[in-house]
Amino acid sequence: MCGMLAKDFHKLMKSIASFSNNQANVPHYEENLDEFKVEIVPNDGLYYGGKFEFEVKIKDYPQKAPHVTCTTDIYHPNIDNGEICLNLFSEWAETNTLEDCVQGLLFLLYNPNLDDPLSPMFDPEDEDDLNLEVFAQNVRVSLEGGEVEGHAFERNIVDEDKVTGENSINCQVEERQEATNGEVELVDADNGALNEIQFVEENTTDSNAAEDDTTMELNTSATEATEDIADVPTKSEETTDFISGKVNPHRTEEEIVVMKEMEL
Repeated sequence: MCGMLAKDFHKLMKSIASFSNNQANVPHYEENLDEFKVEIVPNDGLYYGGKFEFEVKIKDYPQKAPHVTCTTDIYHPNIDNGEICLNLFSEWAETNTLEDCVQGLLFLLYNPNLDDPLSPMFDPEDEDDLNLEVFAQNVRVSLEGGEVEGHAFERNIVDEDKVTGENSINCQVEERQEATNGEVELVDADNGALNEIQFVEENTTDSNAAEDDTTMELNTSATEATEDIADVPTKSEETTDFISGKVNPHRTEEEIVVMKEMEL
């Protein structure tokens, strides 16, 4: 059904930026539309700042689900050697569209399922592998190009501004400490040892307070990052509901009948 494929692909190209909140795009596609690539750069959640490429191969669409693989090396419980575990594809129906595919991939990145892992890096009987905080830390290590579970990942951060929040806080603390050290030296030269001791005591108190504030900020950031795993962009919430059968598919049964008649 080339007509339906062309129609759905054209619709995808027009709407992908808006429904994905500029997180997804199609950088390449074959002329006959039987294969195309999708790039996703999450702007939130545990995988924010990374760039992930997926290859979509079409055959017997829309009767059969597109075959989607992840071509980016990723630390994810539901992706193994590029193969993806997502209910949308295993429970595919003719009413599904290419837009659903992209929304499903967004859903996958924002909602990794630790309870039913596909990747051998995750052991469902290992409490550490099911620990959300440990998982969040490992995701960040993998994106930074570190080693997780004996596997060395390539650095995968395309938007440095997204990951410098914690670093900037540390830099501010260091700058304040350096500035404090400089002021102490000036006091020593101008006002004598007694004033230096008083100044050090005052700044020690201020420094401790600043460190406490910074610790609270970092803890808050870590908590928010952990909570982000359950957050899905507004449009992707529709995919969540769709997968669970709470809303109607994007294409109606009547539309399928009309498209089939047009093909005859």
